[in-house]
Amino acid sequence: NLLFGPIENIQNKIGTGCLATESVIFAIAVILRNKNHFKEALLEAVNSGGDTDTIASIVGGFIGWTTGYSGIPDEWKTILPQTNFLLDISDIFYKQFGQK
Repeated sequence: NLLFGPIENIQNKIGTGCLATESVIFAIAVILRNKNHFKEALLEAVNSGGDTDTIASIVGGFIGWTTGYSGIPDEWKTILPQTNFLLDISDIFYKQFGQK
């Protein structure tokens, strides 16, 4: 099965370049492979080569949406000095556009 086999098979079949037909489709594959595993998904996205910033952004957004803040590894939550500011902005964004 291409989706759940080695990631290199997907890289070779789809590609990880900057074209949306590669980066978006590859990101979707990574999301499906790791749907509840934020850290594993992000690491797979950034270690796959190609347009890693775009792929990781797409993957992080979707996986973060499903796992929430609790899905982010604790050691990653303290890396940025702006973490509390980002959480405040996220909360405001959710209150404005989230489910009611």
